[in-house]
Amino acid sequence: MSRKSFLAVVAAAMAVVGSAMPAFAEWPEKAITIVVGNPPGGPTDIFARMIGPEIEKRLGRNVIVENKPGGAGIVSGQYVLSQPADGYTLWMSAPTHLVLQTLVRTPPPYTLDDFAPVVAVSYGAGALMVNADTGIKTVQDLVDRAKAEPGKLNYASTGIGSTAHISFERIKDILGVDIAHIPYAGGAPAFAAVLSGEADMLTADIGTAKDALQSGKLTALAVLGPSRDASLPDVPTADETGLLPGYEALFYLGLVAPKGTDPDAIRKVNEAVNEALKDPKLTEKIAALNYTPLGGTPEAFGEMMVKDAEASKPIVSRLGIKVE
Repeated sequence: MSRKSFLAVVAAAMAVVGSAMPAFAEWPEKAITIVVGNPPGGPTDIFARMIGPEIEKRLGRNVIVENKPGGAGIVSGQYVLSQPADGYTLWMSAPTHLVLQTLVRTPPPYTLDDFAPVVAVSYGAGALMVNADTGIKTVQDLVDRAKAEPGKLNYASTGIGSTAHISFERIKDILGVDIAHIPYAGGAPAFAAVLSGEADMLTADIGTAKDALQSGKLTALAVLGPSRDASLPDVPTADETGLLPGYEALFYLGLVAPKGTDPDAIRKVNEAVNEALKDPKLTEKIAALNYTPLGGTPEAFGEMMVKDAEASKPIVSRLGIKVE
């Protein structure tokens, strides 16, 4: 066989093999799971179920939301880390779940470096709220009652070492009052406890408590943000009360993945969420929950979490909040 004939045969064989090989499949090839570290009903769960269909719409694959509550987010975080770093398992994280658990647990269950930031989704200002039946209407009322009856009042949180726990302990520290702590397994149970009168008060995002505030079941004493909230125009900021100078507590949510996840998968989810957050229909839904869309690059979200950890560490240390 001549060299020319041989090359022709080889070329023909390669063409046959090439046509038989499947084209390289681009990510995603299957369903994506968003893991939530709270029971259904809280803001983390609500936003996961809100953003999931938007990712689904833009990437063309089903997005499943899976609730794995427990340990102030540790159960969900460790589960996510046990999954392959292939982009198919994402974690809707909040400061309670990721940042604070690296500070209050001994030893820490994971570090920020164990996760790859994907995209920040939203943030909302919190408020200091009490069951209306307590008769407490202002921060000064709260101080007076707590000092008259030390330890009799109590507050609910979403778990030991959670944002709600740390933020209320900071308030107690500033006000110099003794208020007992009752931890619950998530935002929904904590709210239910305060609404039923099982617990007296809590700090939480305004959007989640909106209906209870409007119905008069809860009374907001102070907005824990830099400015008053449009839905609570008569409620002062913590700073404006004169009793909590400079105090703020912002609650943010975002998606992370196990460290080592394919950058292309992270990029595609990031782009899908950023595109979704520009949709007026979605931004209206977010605004109705008293939240603000975030978005941005994975790097920006990573920097946000690092700054949050740096700001929270001295507070956790000074107050001696540790979970063995």
